[in-house]
Amino acid sequence: MNNYRKTFLAASVAILFIGVTLIASTQSHGATGSNTTVYPTGVFPTDVQNVQAAVNLGGTVLLKAVNTVGQPTAFNFGTPELLPGRRVLLMKDVSVVGEQVGSYMTTIQGGNSPIRCFVPVKIRIQGIHFEGPMGTPIGIFASTGADIVGNRINGVVPKPLGLGFTFGDGIDVFGNPRDPQNGITGKVRVVDNVIENLTADFAIGIQFDEVAADSEITGNTINLGPSIHDVEGEDIVVIRSHSSVLIDHNVLGHDMADAAIFIAGDHEARYHVSRNTVFCENPIADGILAVGGDFSEGTVGAVIEKNRVTMHNSLAGGISLNGLVTRSLVGENWIDGDGAFALLTAQGFIPGNLATSNRFQGNNISHFSSSVADVLFDTNTQDNVFLGHCTSVIDLGVNNQITCDTPRNANVLPDQIKNAHSRRGKSLKQFMSVDRRAIIINDN
Repeated sequence: MNNYRKTFLAASVAILFIGVTLIASTQSHGATGSNTTVYPTGVFPTDVQNVQAAVNLGGTVLLKAVNTVGQPTAFNFGTPELLPGRRVLLMKDVSVVGEQVGSYMTTIQGGNSPIRCFVPVKIRIQGIHFEGPMGTPIGIFASTGADIVGNRINGVVPKPLGLGFTFGDGIDVFGNPRDPQNGITGKVRVVDNVIENLTADFAIGIQFDEVAADSEITGNTINLGPSIHDVEGEDIVVIRSHSSVLIDHNVLGHDMADAAIFIAGDHEARYHVSRNTVFCENPIADGILAVGGDFSEGTVGAVIEKNRVTMHNSLAGGISLNGLVTRSLVGENWIDGDGAFALLTAQGFIPGNLATSNRFQGNNISHFSSSVADVLFDTNTQDNVFLGHCTSVIDLGVNNQITCDTPRNANVLPDQIKNAHSRRGKSLKQFMSVDRRAIIINDN
């Protein structure tokens, strides 16, 4: 990990906590639901049962950071194994909030995907430290609105996937692919969370898939850590969205494959990716990747602006558009470090998909050292525009307009770049061939 990333991530691990009004009685009832306080015992399955009983009442549930005699104690959700009784289900409108006592934060230790929601209710999960759970600690599969704020997730234990692979995400929000407009509705906010040390072969920090709700992913700090097999991983994935998506002010330290930020379709989605800080050190990973047409409808009108992307030893691009991406703007980004390309527009993995009418403008790549070219417009690109500084370009497309300062032109890609892109394509296809929603829903 380079020194820039270490410094930035260390400075960014602070979590925002919103004060919680302590509840005088164990339980009180009002017009808006119940207010319940739950103290940890450190005993499994008692802690799971107590939390489940509280969330079944709805309202606000305060999970204490200390036990009844004031000692810092974690809620014991059992060993991180594929065994039942190691999670709670949210089935009513409920806010589950933790607290900070000195340096100690409300903690849920272990468990098997500790918090899940499968019914359309409004939920809030705030200020909880998930330490060493198996699988995905927060999984939302239906809601009428969700706030996931100020949590910390660390050391997710990989869950067996079959064929020798494992998976384990941080936060998953999955709509119903058969009825996406009625699965995840309202608004979903994932804000100011810290996610670290996801070491499964298939690992994503925050993933949204088939979400109809307006979505906001802001202020999060994610550092996945190295994968054992390095099969597939992203810090933030938002695919097949059906409304507006804001991905803003996140700090991402990326050692894994594919991309730090990965967005893809559907055509009605409106992606705005801005002011993120990305450190990308995997040789086949993009910093920010927008994809269309390979496993979703095209990505239309995405705005990728004002991001800071630092690459190291990459064979991909700092910011890349891949496949059926149209009328999108890549503007005012700062890309530094070294790699094959600073800015890349590629054909995708279905030959007929054209990347068209995209605009690259005002990006600062003067501090980026390209091993192949500053800018690549690959085959199956058409009518794209690049305006700004660059010293080298490869244009294999049709009617692209590139304004560079005395560019060095080339018309072939080196074999190592072709091979790297082929490996990345296989990785993405493998990722999309796995029905992650079904696996996560149907596990024990």
